[in-house]
Amino acid sequence: MPLACFPFSGWKASFFGVLHGQSHPAGEFCTQTKVVNERWPVEPSRKCQASAPRPLLCYPWRCRLRTPPAGIAAARSELLDTPLDLLFNDDRSASIKLLRSNLAFDTGFCIMPPTIKQVAERAGVSTSTVSHVLNGTHFVSPPLTERVLRAVEELDYQLNPVARSLAGGRSSVIGLMIPELAVSYSGEILRGIDEALANAGYDLLLHTTHNQRVKERVFVHKLAHGLTEGLLLLLPSDPNAYLAPLYKKQFPYVVIDHQGFDDFSPTVVSTNWQGAFEATRYLIELGHRRIGFVAGASHTSSALERLQGYRDALQRAGIPFDHDLVREGYFARPPSYEAALHLLDLPDPPTAIFAANDVSAFGVIDAIHARGLRFPHDVSVIGFDDIPEAAAARPALTTVRQPLAEMGRTAVGMLLEYIAEPERPTRRITLDTELIIRESCMPPKRSV
Repeated sequence: MPLACFPFSGWKASFFGVLHGQSHPAGEFCTQTKVVNERWPVEPSRKCQASAPRPLLCYPWRCRLRTPPAGIAAARSELLDTPLDLLFNDDRSASIKLLRSNLAFDTGFCIMPPTIKQVAERAGVSTSTVSHVLNGTHFVSPPLTERVLRAVEELDYQLNPVARSLAGGRSSVIGLMIPELAVSYSGEILRGIDEALANAGYDLLLHTTHNQRVKERVFVHKLAHGLTEGLLLLLPSDPNAYLAPLYKKQFPYVVIDHQGFDDFSPTVVSTNWQGAFEATRYLIELGHRRIGFVAGASHTSSALERLQGYRDALQRAGIPFDHDLVREGYFARPPSYEAALHLLDLPDPPTAIFAANDVSAFGVIDAIHARGLRFPHDVSVIGFDDIPEAAAARPALTTVRQPLAEMGRTAVGMLLEYIAEPERPTRRITLDTELIIRESCMPPKRSV
């Protein structure tokens, strides 16, 4: 079923984007668009090419073809014939983009982009609700947010006039979405990203999500609809909600430090399993048998890989895995502090604790002090990441080094390749980790 009909009239032509709404049976003239919008007079110069009845709403788009008059036949063939395979389906946003790619904007004869009012009508909400969802200015329930975001996708709504003006050209802006800025882990990756973008002549648009899934999805829609040329996603919380649509529309993006649970997303990660395996093996070589693990956020593949590396190292050494020795710390200091208190209060507590990142390790150290224990004499601690604070701490923290800044630089390089060549095959780059031995681990002296 066609999503657009094309009544040509010489060099200038009227394009009617058939999107949704009224009944539009096959063979009828497009005059019924007058019912939709009286400001656009419609000349019934040619019958619509529709092949079957369907609820439709015709939006008249006036424009000028890019091709000179001599190429009208070729242009008409391209627009009428080729889209039969591409346009005449339910992917309305892709249809609109394809139409726009064949048209040149011209004063008085331009494609009319969808408005916030049309998005609101499509979603069955008020325009203020649409505004609150897209700008994050007021809480909107998840069901309404879902309807608004779906309408934005289907209508290919550009979020502001600047975005619309950039839709046909380059913005030289890259979007970066990160959970938070308050930790050195994000800062080190951001440093690498900033250096690489500056060298490439791109600007950076940064959004922090504070691990709020709805906020994350809104930001992705905002950044991917005209504001930026590509996206960098650091430890996304809910990638399944939006990565598939981004990939389908060939919008360039790269995921950092999260392998994901799909086989199509380009990613830059480190050897999480290997790093965790080596850290656990090091503690075992020191003589530890009761080794606690403060895990990261279970929705991230990096956290799961580190947990698996810990388990496999225990198994390799013939040490049974004990579920009581694993608590989730979510990569954050306060919950890791609580997790460590739980481990230290066990009847047979651990003599060493491996934390899934350095921030969590500092929370573990806080808990050791809170229980009146000596660190590292009573309890050894090892982290992951090697943020700057790890070396500055006293005693200095033994940890697994991730090349954080290099991960940022590598991700930018990949993203720029996808911007230049959107159909480029997906790549997944894995950078090596390294165990950095400092002062926070000792052989077990006694039972805690």
